[in-house]
Amino acid sequence: MNRVDRRKLEKELDTMWSVKIRSFGFCERCGKKPSLQAAHIIPRIHKNTRWDLGNGICLCWSCHFNWAHKHPTEFSYKE
Repeated sequence: MNRVDRRKLEKELDTMWSVKIRSFGFCERCGKKPSLQAAHIIPRIHKNTRWDLGNGICLCWSCHFNWAHKHPTEFSYKE
């Protein structure tokens, strides 16, 4: 598989993973429904867990950036 095909496949897998995680329907931290995002618990650079559904959590924008990115140790334990 060449580099272009690999990147295209990774992008498709990222999209499918994100849709599945966001289908939870509300933020798993605060319960809000708007602006949902799929967040990786273990950073997505690690390919062995990048598309693992157990490595994802549905968060609103605020919880994703004001909790997950500002308090990564607390976030990694997935309250």
